[in-house]
Amino acid sequence: MSTQQSQHSRKIVLGVTGSIAAYKSAHIARLLISEHFDPWVVLTAAAEQFVTRHTFSGLTQRRVYVDLFEESPSDRPPHLLIPEHARAVVVAPASADFLARVAAGFGDDLLSCVCLAASCPIIMVPAMHTAMWINPIVQRNVSYLRSVGYHFIGPDEGDLAGGDAGKGRMVDPLEVVDDLKTLIVN
Repeated sequence: MSTQQSQHSRKIVLGVTGSIAAYKSAHIARLLISEHFDPWVVLTAAAEQFVTRHTFSGLTQRRVYVDLFEESPSDRPPHLLIPEHARAVVVAPASADFLARVAAGFGDDLLSCVCLAASCPIIMVPAMHTAMWINPIVQRNVSYLRSVGYHFIGPDEGDLAGGDAGKGRMVDPLEVVDDLKTLIVN
């Protein structure tokens, strides 16, 4: 992909993983559209326990991808087609499980394969309980992903789904989109 193509592309891959914060990703999709981006949504199987592909296809007016082996609308397999010409891949929320699988180089679902095949910036927006976020294994995975060029937005401190509060809350969708715009302009 030429630099000129990537600078003019408005395509953003929005990956959604299994977390109670997945509902916030619908707002991110809507904000991307209002900023004239073209979001391509990829859901993990665990994400579908919280949100549906119908929500995102309704918002984006485009196909939502879930299965690594689903038929592609082109001659390219989905894990190569989806990140092609993308300005960025944003995984919001990024669960502890997903961070671990990507840090280990797993390509066992569509979203992890998209991350492995992407040549654009990859942004992780973590969301998990504080006990998970501060776990040394999760912190090792985050540190490793940062060292290989992944970007992180958040997490915030605040009320959590379990009824308590702490660090691990997904940042506000407006902050995700503002940080994304800053990152891809630079």
